[in-house]
Amino acid sequence: MVDYWKERQAKQSSLLFIHSSCGSHFELFFCFSILYLSLMNILNHWPFPFF
Repeated sequence: MVDYWKERQAKQSSLLFIHSSCGSHFELFFCFSILYLSLMNILNHWPFPFF
């Protein structure tokens, strides 16, 4: 019974870890996409010499 409980706890913690890491990755991707879009917007509206 104790082994079963330990196994369940381990499974839950690993699932939590996977979920939290995926969430942070998604947030990072979201931030980068917003930054990239705003940068492209600025580059399109400003006449830079290298563009």
